[in-house]
Amino acid sequence: MICNKSSTLLNWIKQNKKLINIAFVIIIIIRFVYLNYINWNWGDLATGYEGVKYGCDTERYINGAEQLINNNQLLSHQTRYVGYILLIAFVKMLGFGLKQVILIQLLMALLSSLALYDIGKSITKNPTISIIGAGLYLINPFIVNWHLYIHTESIYFSFLIFATWSINKAIQKKTYNYFILSFLIVIVTASIRPNGWVLVPIMFCFFIFYSNFKRLLKFLCLFLIPLIFFFSTVYVGVLNRSFKDNPIVQQSQKGLVIYGHDELCIVMPKDISIESNNWIKSYFVYTLKHPIASLKLATVRVFTEFLPINRSWLSVKYKIRFLFWMLPSYLLAIIGIIYYRHKAAMQVIFVIVLSHIMIIALTHSEHEFRFMTSILSLIHIMGACGIFIIIKKFLFIENTKYSL
Repeated sequence: MICNKSSTLLNWIKQNKKLINIAFVIIIIIRFVYLNYINWNWGDLATGYEGVKYGCDTERYINGAEQLINNNQLLSHQTRYVGYILLIAFVKMLGFGLKQVILIQLLMALLSSLALYDIGKSITKNPTISIIGAGLYLINPFIVNWHLYIHTESIYFSFLIFATWSINKAIQKKTYNYFILSFLIVIVTASIRPNGWVLVPIMFCFFIFYSNFKRLLKFLCLFLIPLIFFFSTVYVGVLNRSFKDNPIVQQSQKGLVIYGHDELCIVMPKDISIESNNWIKSYFVYTLKHPIASLKLATVRVFTEFLPINRSWLSVKYKIRFLFWMLPSYLLAIIGIIYYRHKAAMQVIFVIVLSHIMIIALTHSEHEFRFMTSILSLIHIMGACGIFIIIKKFLFIENTKYSL
């Protein structure tokens, strides 16, 4: 009986696949436009005021753009976001304003959803599931919220997807054009936010791993690439500035969990013998001397970023809405990872997500979940893969002639 019903449903789906896909796309676009409309007119997803949204870091980017337009040098902390500052400066030099920057962010979000769709197809080979994954990215209010801000978040979300897509394409196609394209996109992504610099060693590691090099040479390169990047954070100017300005050792000894919320700090061992002039040496010495406490702090930071339970300033309604969106996403993503772990695209996504989680563990969680939100699109595409697996299992079609 169940098999007959499943067969009937699958036959109907198979006959109307294009119609179903078009319907999904229309619903997603309408929802995306609606969310941005209410956020623009009333600030329903963000600040409560209309128009362009301004955050605590907005002045940094606007001032940086003015500095470039006036041929002045950027301040040290501004150089870490030079990609986004250049975008604002370029728009202003064309005679436009911040509204046009917002328009570019919205267009980039739509364009990146196509890249996310392509990533999903390379994993599942299924257009409908890929549309769902890209759609979840476009309609998630916690992501949409940032598109109207003069902040790096929206553009970084988009370029992180582009970087993931380009790395996957490069290791599939194995052509110089795709290798160069991937390199350029990764560098642009790194210029938008310092978090993006972790993509550089990840990109080269995947290039080597999926190359035709001999196994011994592969292992040697895979060992040397992270090591070179590790030392580059100390000796290469642009990388050193991105990491040095973050007082990691002091934050660890302070027990900082969420930046700006000292009331949530946990008790950590104090060690006045730790030097702070070399952040890498200091951090690893401190971690080795206090491994259990450091692991506890890292774990609390990650869980705090991904779950809102201990954030007293958030309403119960907000927390319920957050958990309603995110708990299924996390669970489905885990299912997707397990079943598609041998797919190159899934491996790329997983490593990039893991690298951003490690940054949170190393530094701190964020008041507005910004660090988690940056990888939310990738979590959603993994979750869509998980949905596909559940559907296949539930409808008993894993080994049948039917395909959704």
